[in-house]
Amino acid sequence: MGCAPSSDTGTQYASLGHHGNTNVSRKTKTPTDSQLYGNTNKSRKSSTSSSSSDGSSKSKEENQPNNVHPVPPPPVKLTENDKKQQQERKVITPPPPDPVPTPKEKEEAPPVLPPLPVVEKEERQPSPVPSPTPIEQEQERQPSPKPPPPPQDDNDMRNPTDEDQQQVPPTPQQEEEKQITPPPPQEEQKQKTPSAPPMPIPPDMNDETRNGGETIKPGKDNVDFDDTGNMETPAPPDFGRSEYIATDVGTKERFIDFRTEGGEFTNPSRPSPNDNGLYTEFEFTVDVAVPSASGLQWQRPAEICQNPALFTDGTTRFDIGQGRVGTCWFLSMVANIADKPRLLERVVPARDYKIGTNDYDGVFHCRFWRFGHWSEIYIDDKLPTSGRGGLYGAHSNTDPNEMWVALLEKAFARMYGSYDEVSGGRTADAFMNLTAGVGEAIKFETMKMSSQQLFRRLKNAFQSPTTMVGCVCPQKSDGQHGLVGGHAYSMNGTYQVGDNMLVRIRNPWGRQEWNGPWSDGSNEMSQYGGSIPHPNKDDGEFYMDVNHFLKYFEQCTICNLTPDVDRDGTADTLNYVTSLFGNWRRGKAGGFQSKLQNPQFCVTVSDQEADRDGNVPVVVQIVQKTSDRQDDKVGIRVDFYKVLHEDSDILVLDELGDKNNMYLIDFSSCYRFNVKPGKYVAVPSTMDSCDKDPRVLKEFLIRFFTAGPLTNPFEIQDSTTVMTGKGPDLEVDGSVLQLGCSQCITGKFVSGRNAGGQISCRDTFATNPQFFITINEPQSVKVEVMQPDQKNGFPIGIKLFETDRSSFQSDYNWFAQNYNNAVRDMSGNDGPFSYGSSVDCGYKLQPGTYVLLIHANGPEDQNDFAVAIYSERPVEIESSNL
Repeated sequence: MGCAPSSDTGTQYASLGHHGNTNVSRKTKTPTDSQLYGNTNKSRKSSTSSSSSDGSSKSKEENQPNNVHPVPPPPVKLTENDKKQQQERKVITPPPPDPVPTPKEKEEAPPVLPPLPVVEKEERQPSPVPSPTPIEQEQERQPSPKPPPPPQDDNDMRNPTDEDQQQVPPTPQQEEEKQITPPPPQEEQKQKTPSAPPMPIPPDMNDETRNGGETIKPGKDNVDFDDTGNMETPAPPDFGRSEYIATDVGTKERFIDFRTEGGEFTNPSRPSPNDNGLYTEFEFTVDVAVPSASGLQWQRPAEICQNPALFTDGTTRFDIGQGRVGTCWFLSMVANIADKPRLLERVVPARDYKIGTNDYDGVFHCRFWRFGHWSEIYIDDKLPTSGRGGLYGAHSNTDPNEMWVALLEKAFARMYGSYDEVSGGRTADAFMNLTAGVGEAIKFETMKMSSQQLFRRLKNAFQSPTTMVGCVCPQKSDGQHGLVGGHAYSMNGTYQVGDNMLVRIRNPWGRQEWNGPWSDGSNEMSQYGGSIPHPNKDDGEFYMDVNHFLKYFEQCTICNLTPDVDRDGTADTLNYVTSLFGNWRRGKAGGFQSKLQNPQFCVTVSDQEADRDGNVPVVVQIVQKTSDRQDDKVGIRVDFYKVLHEDSDILVLDELGDKNNMYLIDFSSCYRFNVKPGKYVAVPSTMDSCDKDPRVLKEFLIRFFTAGPLTNPFEIQDSTTVMTGKGPDLEVDGSVLQLGCSQCITGKFVSGRNAGGQISCRDTFATNPQFFITINEPQSVKVEVMQPDQKNGFPIGIKLFETDRSSFQSDYNWFAQNYNNAVRDMSGNDGPFSYGSSVDCGYKLQPGTYVLLIHANGPEDQNDFAVAIYSERPVEIESSNL
C-alpha cells in the first residue's frame, strides 16, 4: 500500500526556522493544549487544496487495489498567526492553561460529570450506528459485490483448521503495487461548527500513560520500550554459536546457515568525508534517486532550513508528514515506532548524526532489517527538493528543522534503489523492515469475526507496548467523509464510550481527516469528546466507530515483534526465534509438483508452554531474498510435517495444513500451527521449478517462533528416503475426525519376494505385504499407504478382509474366493487402487480380526513403502511379507 505525492509539500519548511537541539534526549514531546484539543472557541478556517500529477510513477504491477497511491493535497498556506503557532508547537512547557485541562490535570482533576458506562461484556450489542448520509444511502442502493476468493495475504497466517483455503494445488496470488492518477484539486471546505468544551476524561479510562484505553502490559522480559539505555549495536548473524542470544527487545535468536552458496553477512563501515569535509555519494544522483520526476536538486539540511537537527524535543507520531512519494505504507509504520523510543533507537541511532557539531561529516546512519539481519545503511544527507527549496519527500510535520523523517525515507529508498522503488507497498513489509517483527492482515470481506470481536482483538493488541496497526482504505471509499482511497493509515488506539466502540486512526499526511460521526467538531465529539483523549485537533488523527471503520476500510494489519498465535490480539510468548538460512539450487528446486525435491529441515519442538491438551504453538515464516523489490519476487510457501516414523535412512511424515498453505508472491509468508512436542520437518518451496522459472534459484530464510528453544536442527540429506501422508484426519459423516492413535510400519516391494501385483497374478498375489489387525471395540480406522515422491511411482491398492483365523493368509484361493467380499470403506468401495505418493481410505470397523493386504500393479514393481494405521483407540497389528 502506498500513497502518492503532494505537489508543493515542504515548501513552507524552507522559510520557517526554529532552533533544534541536537543533544536533547529522545523523550516524549509535550504538545500544547491547542495541539491536543484545538481551539474550542473558534471555528477552523478552511483552505483551498490543489494537487499535481507530477512525479507520480506507474508501478510495473497493476492488478491489486490494495496498493494504489492517492495524492496528498498541497500544504495549507500559513498565515502569520499560523506560523507563530507552528513555531511554538515543540516547547516542552505548555502555555498558560486553557479552560481544557492538560493531560496531567485530567488525570488528577475530579470529573465534573460522571463518566459514561464502559461496556465490557462481549455479548452486549453496540448502539445503532448514526443514520447514513445521502452518500451512504446511495452506496447501499448499489448491488453488493460478490465476496472475493479466500484471503491469500502474505501476513494472513494460516491455521491448519481454517476453512477458507480449499484448493489444492493453490494458485499463486500476487499482491501487486499500483499507482493512480492524482485526484483533481479539492474544493474549499466549509468551516466546521465550533465544538463545545469536552467533558473531563475519566483518569481510569484514558490516562495518557495508557495505550488504547488499556493499561499497557510489561514488554517482553520486562523490556522498557521507552528506555533507550544499554542498547547494543545489532550484530550480523553469528553462525558459529549454538546457543540463543538475547536481543535488546526481549527476544532470543539463533542463526544456522545451510546455504551451499552465498556470502557472509557483513556491514559497511562509516564512509569518509570528501575533500570538502562532507560525504557525498556521487553514484546516487538525484535523477537516479527520483527517475520519475524532473527539476529536482539535492540540498543539505542547512540549505533547507535555518537550524537543522536530527530530532527536536523527542519524537512522536505527529512528526510524520508525507511528501510527494507514495510511501504512506512505510510512513504509517514509521509513525508507530516514533512513539516507541527503544524501537526507533534501533533504527535511527541518535548519536550517529553529527549535524550541529564539529564532527558533522554529512553522513546519515540508520538500520533496516532485511533478510534476517540488521543492515547498516549510510547515506549522505542531501535531500531532493523542488526549485523553490521545498522538500520533495517526507518531512517533519511538527518542526521544519527536524530532519529524521526525511533522511529515514531517503535511506529506505537508497536501500531499494530509488524513491520510485518504494512507492507503493504493504504495511506488514514496512513493519518487518523496521522491527524484524511479524504482521497479520485481516481482510474484512472474508473475516469470520463480528465487529465486537474485531474491536476486542484490537483492544487486546494495544495492551502490548510493541503493537503497531496499519489499515487500508480502498479506492471505492475515496472522497467519502474526507477519506483518501487507496491509502494506508495507521491505528494507535481503541476506546469505548458507552456502547460506542471507537478506533483512533491517523493519516500520514498529517491532515485531511474523516469528517463523519465522531470526527472533530461532530455532534458526538461535542457531547462525549471529554471521554477520549486528543479530540478536536486538526493533525490527521481522528476517531471512527468500528462499524464505520469496517464499512469504509478494507483491511487492517496487526503487527508485533512475535506472532499472535491464538488470534486474541495479544502477542504470545513466542520469544525464541530460530533462523535457518538456505537456498534453492538445481536438484533442490522442484517447485510444487515435486515438493520433496526441495530443501528439508528437521527440528525438535519442546513441551515448553504446552496447553492443557499438550499442544505447543509454533509459527513458521519464510522470507525470500530479492535483488529487486518490484520484480524479483516468486511464489513461495513452507510446509510443515510431523515425523511419524524414523529409521536410519527413512522418514515418514504427516503433512500439516496442506490445504491452507498458499503460494504467495511476496517477500514473506507466515503459517501458524499447534503441535504436540516432537520432531518436525519444514519444506520451503516455490510454485514453479527452476526448469520453468530460473528466478527461483535464490536464497531463503525460515524463521521459527516458539516459546522455547528448538533443538537439533539439521538438513535432511539426499540419502534419506522421505515419504509423506495426509495424516490422521478422517472425514466421517460430513465432519472431520482426528484419530488419536497411530502406528507406522515401513517396508519395500521387492520383485520375486513380496511384489505380488494384482489379484490376476495367481502365483504371487498372496506374497504381498499383509497386516493382521485385531479390533477390540467399534471405531473408525484410517489406512494410508505411502511411497517415495518420484516420477517412476506405480499405483497402489488396499484390500481389507474380515477373517476368523488367527494367522496370515498364504493361500491364493482364499483371496480369490473372498475378493468380492472385501470390507467396504466409508465411500462404499472395496478399497482404492490408484497412483500417488499416498493412497488412503477410512473404515468403520466392528470388533474382530482383519487381514489388510497392500499391492502394486505387477510383480516387477519395486519401491519403498510405509503403512500408517490411524485409529480412535489402540489396535493390535502384526505384519508379514515386508
